[in-house]
Amino acid sequence: MNLPEVAKWQRILLFIILGMVILYIANIGLAVTGNLNAPPPPGSPAGTPGAPTAISLVLSAVGLALVVGAIVAMILIGGALGWGVLPRVLCALLMFCPIINLITMLVVNAKATGALKAGGYKVGLMGAQGPAA
Repeated sequence: MNLPEVAKWQRILLFIILGMVILYIANIGLAVTGNLNAPPPPGSPAGTPGAPTAISLVLSAVGLALVVGAIVAMILIGGALGWGVLPRVLCALLMFCPIINLITMLVVNAKATGALKAGGYKVGLMGAQGPAA
C-alpha cells in the first residue's frame, strides 16, 4: 500500500467530487429556469426541442473533464491501495452512470480515508494532511 500516493489522489478526487456536486446544482438550476435549450426555430413542429445553449455545452464539457479526471484518480487510488484490476475497471465503468458516479466516488474516498487513518495520517475535509505526529 502506497499511502502518499493514496493521499495525493484522494485530495484530487475530493476536489472532483466538489466540482461534480456544483455541476449537478448548476444543471438543475438551468433546467428549472428553462435555460438548458434555446427556443426552437419559428415554424418548427410543436414539441421540437431547441438547440443547447452555450452554457449548457460548457457545463457538458466540464462534466466530461471531471468524469475523466475521476476515472484516472480512482484507478490510481485503487492501484495504490492494492486493488486488483476488476474493482478498478468496475469503478471506471460506474463513472458513466449519473448520480451512481457520485456514490462510487464517495465509496472510493471512504476506502482511501480508512486506509490513510489506519496508516497514521490525519485526514480532514479536503484530504490527508500528512502523517499524524
